[in-house]
Amino acid sequence: MKFKPKIGIAFTSVEGYDLDQDKLEIFEKEAKTVLGEMDLEKVYLDFKVKNENNSKKANALFKKEDIDLLMIIVGVWTPDSTVISLVNDLKMPILVFTTSLSIHTVSVNGAQVIVASLKELGYDFKFIFGDIGSAEVHKKIKDYAMAAAIVKKLKDTRIGLMGHIPDIMLSLEVDSFSVKNIFGPTVVPIDYYKIDYYQ
Repeated sequence: MKFKPKIGIAFTSVEGYDLDQDKLEIFEKEAKTVLGEMDLEKVYLDFKVKNENNSKKANALFKKEDIDLLMIIVGVWTPDSTVISLVNDLKMPILVFTTSLSIHTVSVNGAQVIVASLKELGYDFKFIFGDIGSAEVHKKIKDYAMAAAIVKKLKDTRIGLMGHIPDIMLSLEVDSFSVKNIFGPTVVPIDYYKIDYYQ
């Protein structure tokens, strides 16, 4: 069975401003086509996140989906408050992607404000700017999605530890708490005489 990251994808916008929003419709179709070609399991919203109500609705949907990564696509300037409501209590890495559809969309400025707020609030995130169709952007998205999925998987993993370190080599002792804290797995000691039990 192939390991495939599961990502939630939200396109964001703002209500009440033109900002060349017609370009966002075209871009959303293009982005979905491009993302569709990537070897990722994708969960799309059937609406744009452009106000507080949309944010709360999207938040509830993503919580139910058990995703590894949330990808926020900022094609048009979006208030950071909208995104903060979207990510509220979502315990997962966030990927903020933006591109420049026109000088009127000011998506880059919006995305910069969003990532500054995410940083200030201590969220784990990555910011990518570029052409959604470029190989470089594809690699960055896939790499971050895979890393997020692996980290999530490790949190539920148990590592068996056999044997003991002699007194003269204490520096080689496994620091179980650091392994758990940094990588997520729980280290479980296994005695030699119980080896048949674990097979």
